[in-house]
Amino acid sequence: MNITLNPELEQLIQSQLTMGEYNTIEDLLKEALINLLERKKHQSLSKKVNNLFNQTQSLANKQEITEEDIIAEIEAYRRGAFSFFFFQQIKICCYLNKTTGDPGFMIKY
Repeated sequence: MNITLNPELEQLIQSQLTMGEYNTIEDLLKEALINLLERKKHQSLSKKVNNLFNQTQSLANKQEITEEDIIAEIEAYRRGAFSFFFFQQIKICCYLNKTTGDPGFMIKY
């Protein structure tokens, strides 16, 4: 595969190689792509949590969820912990799929 880079990007890559951070351009690109995928997973989780937040806030007899609650749940997820929280009769479990690495939620009424 041949790729044409603009001078700024080429200079950035060369500086990383010169500093010894990476042995090859392939190593650098591999790490960059892995980081991109991780960021997209975190964005996906954030979107799921936000959607879940909006769904639970629209329930009758709701218990308000604070931004601090959401941040705590995200941090628990990042630590790899199962995390449970309750809203009256609703139990919500945040988990990490061990096969795919994707985040998930279970809601039980």
